[in-house]
Amino acid sequence: MEVSEGVHELAAALAARGIVAVRDGDALTVALDRDDIYDRILTVVAELNLPLHRLDQRRHRVAELFQVGTPVTEEVGHGAAR
Repeated sequence: MEVSEGVHELAAALAARGIVAVRDGDALTVALDRDDIYDRILTVVAELNLPLHRLDQRRHRVAELFQVGTPVTEEVGHGAAR
């Protein structure tokens, strides 16, 4: 998520509600570990009256797929003859 101001206040308010937010440049990154995480984030942003610019899932770059140590999330060739 990205706000133009109040990043530190937002991170602190999220932490107070048990939502860990990690600074990622001008944005905060939050794990999508609950079904209601978007609603909870929007509630905090509204309570703090912050200008929300972006709230979306992180997209991985193609280069990240080929980095050493990147965890495999899908099985390649599932069901193929060996």
